[in-house]
Amino acid sequence: MKYIKIFLASSLSEFKEDRRELGDYIRKLNNVYCKRGIYFELVVCEDISDSLAEERKQEEYNAEIRDCQYFYIIFGKEAGRYSVEEFNVALDNFKRTGKPHIYTYFQKLPDDDDVDASIKEFIGRLDSELNHYYSRFSHLDTIKLNILLELTRNQEIGGCIQFENGAANVDGEGVLSLDRIPLYNNNYGLQQLRMKKEERDKEFSDLLVRAAQFPDDATIKKSIEDNVRERYQLQKSLKEYEENMYELCRKAESIRHSSSSLSWRQREALKFVDLGDYENALRILQDSIWSEEKEQAKDKLGQIEIAKEKSLDVIRDYISGKRLLITTIAFSGITEEQEEQIIDIYQDIVPDVLKYEIQLETVYEYACFLRNHNRHAQAIRILKELVVKYKKIGAKSSLADAEYLLACILYKVNQIEESKKYHEDALHIRTELKEDSPEEMLKFAQSCNQLGYLMFRTYHFEEAETYYSDALLIQSDLQGNFSVDGQKVLCDTALTMNNLAILYENNHKESHAKTMHNRALKIRKKLAEDENVEALGYLAMSCLNYAKFLSRHSENPDEASMYYQRAIDLYIKISKKDSKHLVDSAIAGYYYACFMERYDKEKALKLHQEVLQSRFLLSIDNRDALASDLTDSYFAVGRLTCELGNEIEAKAMLEKSLTMKKKLAQKAPEKHQKSLDEMITYINSL
Repeated sequence: MKYIKIFLASSLSEFKEDRRELGDYIRKLNNVYCKRGIYFELVVCEDISDSLAEERKQEEYNAEIRDCQYFYIIFGKEAGRYSVEEFNVALDNFKRTGKPHIYTYFQKLPDDDDVDASIKEFIGRLDSELNHYYSRFSHLDTIKLNILLELTRNQEIGGCIQFENGAANVDGEGVLSLDRIPLYNNNYGLQQLRMKKEERDKEFSDLLVRAAQFPDDATIKKSIEDNVRERYQLQKSLKEYEENMYELCRKAESIRHSSSSLSWRQREALKFVDLGDYENALRILQDSIWSEEKEQAKDKLGQIEIAKEKSLDVIRDYISGKRLLITTIAFSGITEEQEEQIIDIYQDIVPDVLKYEIQLETVYEYACFLRNHNRHAQAIRILKELVVKYKKIGAKSSLADAEYLLACILYKVNQIEESKKYHEDALHIRTELKEDSPEEMLKFAQSCNQLGYLMFRTYHFEEAETYYSDALLIQSDLQGNFSVDGQKVLCDTALTMNNLAILYENNHKESHAKTMHNRALKIRKKLAEDENVEALGYLAMSCLNYAKFLSRHSENPDEASMYYQRAIDLYIKISKKDSKHLVDSAIAGYYYACFMERYDKEKALKLHQEVLQSRFLLSIDNRDALASDLTDSYFAVGRLTCELGNEIEAKAMLEKSLTMKKKLAQKAPEKHQKSLDEMITYINSL
């Protein structure tokens, strides 16, 4: 059992009930974390009778503070002598040893002008002398949520947090209601959705009563059907809102306590975020004067060391503030306009991140964003710069992450040999690190899986199966390990099973392939129950792959058609939330059109033409990444047009596809030469 000590300091008589309530909350957390081998020990201060005993007892408290990992202090109407002393002890020990982590809270009183002078004096010290971030709270649940977010930020503690139906859950168990937290209950958009959902729930109950009274009334039946559909959409919207709210809370908490110095802008923006006032948070974070201040700080970097450090603090604050801005913008979903806005912000801060080696993880975040929105050339360029930086500073785990992502993107744009090199480099590092932690073990399995996929696509089937099997073995071992995110393990396991299914089919092991497809589908259906966009994307992938399998090996075309349509519907739905899935929607449409060629060539041609138009528009900004897809669509339209008798139009399409395929095969022969040969054979047969 790993013990984590948390010290709670507070004004003695003022927060007696709050200390008891926090004790109950910590016990509730222990019910979850004892399963992970972690126990939280809460140490609280209590009333002492005489002054001599006070001094002796205070020394005991001070010793406990020095021994704890987390220190929370709560102030009310006044800053008492012993509370301030406990803060000083914690601060002194943190400066010497790096622990405890200190979190300071002031209760928001009805009229803050009436607070004791000791409070104003202490706040002034925090602002001017210590530059220490503090929070105000109106209900203890705000502190409970911050405790939870901070504990789970610690990788040694971990835990999968979700906001769901007005509660914070850890590893699927409810630990805290969000109803009394301003971030949640002051959010107008969220509360409107909840109100509508409650109204429709009551309406549903009333309709059921009326249906029992008038069972043959068609109008009532129609109203019930409409109500069910509307309640489903409201529930889905609520879920997406809560997911984005959690991401914003997580990023705000990370910035709040990971920076040694926060500017007034970030402080004020974080206060507005805590209150659920996102519009004012955005206004502060978009202040145009901020950029000018950052440029002035850069001009001073060549001066004396003290001025240099102050200038770097300004740049650090600007970067972290803009990262918070990105998360706040993405809170309500990413439209095409917001996509451009976010990219502009990243382009503003990434050059300074790389130049001054500040918050390098920002570059990785940007590369992920670019990859997810099909801007692969930009992602490759900045990832190569990031790899150089990580090699320079010797950050092995981060280097492997960057090389792995770079390898995946390079493969996507048909730079196969370079992709293989970076995959092998990442795997080499992860092999060294895999025994360090379950998280590193999971990353090792991830590398095996993706390198296996590259081997499969370049026709090295035995090597592919070896890599897949290694990945699946590790992922299976990690299931049930509370030191890693259980949903992440399941998601990765399903991906390996999906890839193995395709490999088994290629090796004519149809029964093995069907088993793996069904196992992957079962996992992904379960993971997608909460309507998470990423989980729905993976479910759509499995539906598509299983549909392709059924179209080749099942005598029931309706079953294959059902899975094709399910994949397309899912991709269309999640494309409205995130435009990156438009590419996936086109892929699903292409394979469905190929399937329809057996039954209705004219309908299939129409479907192929729609996919071609979609791919052409998407390829305008992503030509390298979508060249292969676009080539396939040109060829499909040309082939079907020829079969339906329009040889002149078909010839233009086929020549276009052949020219593009030759360029691809020249660039990546391992991936495209075989399909080029098949294309040439077909055209020569006409």
